[in-house]
Amino acid sequence: KTLKNGMTILFEKRNLPIVSVAFAVRNGGINEPESEKGISHYNKVFNEITSGKLDLIVLGVGEDGHVGSLFPNHESVKNDSRGFIEVNNAPKTPNERISLSRKSIEEAETIILLFTTSEKEEAYNKFIDEKLSYIDCPAKIAMESKNVVVLTFFGDKNAE
Repeated sequence: KTLKNGMTILFEKRNLPIVSVAFAVRNGGINEPESEKGISHYNKVFNEITSGKLDLIVLGVGEDGHVGSLFPNHESVKNDSRGFIEVNNAPKTPNERISLSRKSIEEAETIILLFTTSEKEEAYNKFIDEKLSYIDCPAKIAMESKNVVVLTFFGDKNAE
């Protein structure tokens, strides 16, 4: 409900189009022909609507620093393709996924990163560690964007 209210405030009252792409891979994965068809379709729609570049991306960051389905030290974060990519052998279920690529995330005009629970504090510490690269902490991909907003909330640590 909060996300819907936020979307209303940000977009609907300003007559801006909302483009939302959501993925669900069920039953333990996707078979190869369906995956290729899905990626092809998503890339077609993505390019038709956005001309291949997003103005704004809001990314929640996982406990390990992953964004989308781009995981630390995984082939997915090293992929140089644009648009949507297939992610195989992901370290979290489902193991077979589709994700927006690193290149497409980097090219967004503005990225908002969300580190919003105490479980994400370690990921945030990796994000601000200058010795680590985006391969170690994919959330760092956002730093290539023209505008980056980082929101943190670790206040639930002491919640009763």
